[in-house]
Amino acid sequence: MYKYDKSTDTWTQLQDFPSSGRGYAYGVAINNLAYLGFGSTANGQYPTDWWQFDMLNDNWSQLANFHGDGRNHPAMVAVNEKIYMGCGSNSNGNLGDWWEYDIANNSWTQKSALIGYNRPVS
Repeated sequence: MYKYDKSTDTWTQLQDFPSSGRGYAYGVAINNLAYLGFGSTANGQYPTDWWQFDMLNDNWSQLANFHGDGRNHPAMVAVNEKIYMGCGSNSNGNLGDWWEYDIANNSWTQKSALIGYNRPVS
């Protein structure tokens, strides 16, 4: 993990991601905290671990694991103190589910699936 300082045009290395390396992981930031997970590993696994990175203190914390299917490239958006995530794909194909992560309660709740077909891969 690296931090870029625009005013000095420099990069600073931060703490490494404490879980398995992966591609196609996603995350969002709220204030000085970043939330990330998902993606796939080199051996074809789709992790469901969920992490918080404190940007001010350069510190990782593991949060409640996601209860649904792991996936590559999910859609994700932060609204107030909640993070909404869904879609993406894994070895079973495209997904059309939708979930809410409640930051204050560190919990996942499944919401109504997207109406229509699962999101196609472009």
